[in-house]
Amino acid sequence: MSHEIRTPLTSIKGWSETLLTGDMSNEEETRTGLEIISDETERLSDLLEDLLDFSRLDANIIRLKKEIFSIEDLAEDVLRQYRHRFKKKNVETSVSKQAYGVQVFADRNRIRQVLINVVDNALKFTVEGDRIDIRVSIEKGLVRLSIVDT
Repeated sequence: MSHEIRTPLTSIKGWSETLLTGDMSNEEETRTGLEIISDETERLSDLLEDLLDFSRLDANIIRLKKEIFSIEDLAEDVLRQYRHRFKKKNVETSVSKQAYGVQVFADRNRIRQVLINVVDNALKFTVEGDRIDIRVSIEKGLVRLSIVDT
């Protein structure tokens, strides 16, 4: 876990120093640096949230906040959250709805986190120009979410 936390911190520190000592009028380098700092800060935040979840799970105090929501809308929200990273890598995405209007009773934030983790992992290993699709289907009365990449 310490390695996982050090990696984004190293990137944030490196780009911060580059921007501070570099040519501030170089808009392309400044934008690139700020985008990387933003992405790595988000990744670090996610890692810390995971660490808190593990701690809560280990202490047996994890609480679920169940509600009824559209699983398809949640999947589209997650893809929208990654839109600029998909665009940067020229990756196409979609939510394939094999069953329309699927509502679930679950902890929306926990399901979101699972989707984010799997989509993020798929993006890491998807090459430029490929696809990532989220498929929503119902099988034997259960909702199935499949994340499919090339």
